[in-house]
Amino acid sequence: MYHLGSRLMEMAFLVLQSNDLPRLARPFMDQLAAEHRETVDLAVLEGADVVYLQVVESPQRVKLAAAPGQRLPAFCTATGKAFLAYLPKNRCKTSSIRA
Repeated sequence: MYHLGSRLMEMAFLVLQSNDLPRLARPFMDQLAAEHRETVDLAVLEGADVVYLQVVESPQRVKLAAAPGQRLPAFCTATGKAFLAYLPKNRCKTSSIRA
């Protein structure tokens, strides 16, 4: 199962590499990360999950460093909670998105 999961993540990363948005956002993300010394990520909400498109890691010792292409439950991440906080009520379903 681990091998299959890592292979799927690798495939997702290849698809993301062909997208210009992460490449265009990277200089701004680098500047923001340097200025605040915190992790900066570019992600999208897909269903009940957050999918990371680009990540600039913090120099801090304690951090959650997601990888581009990684998918995590939205309710478990700060990025996901920010998405969920501004999600229109008609898009919230307690069975698919836990807030």
